[in-house]
Amino acid sequence: DELKIRELLRSYLEREGWSVLTTGSGAEAITLAAGGAIDLIILDLGLPDVPGETVAAEVRRATATPILMLTA
Repeated sequence: DELKIRELLRSYLEREGWSVLTTGSGAEAITLAAGGAIDLIILDLGLPDVPGETVAAEVRRATATPILMLTA
């Protein structure tokens, strides 16, 4: 949800060699998570379209990918 935080995390993770997918949308996060090989999800609770708790529940139904909840 927070663009500055999202871009900062992306920068740090990419600098360490990780491939990073980002979105500010809960609905898109659910789609991305269901779509394939993701090693870790860093999820904000306060998304504009779908609450983070709902996103986590939907993702958990589709995958066992670890979810780290991060909120500003």
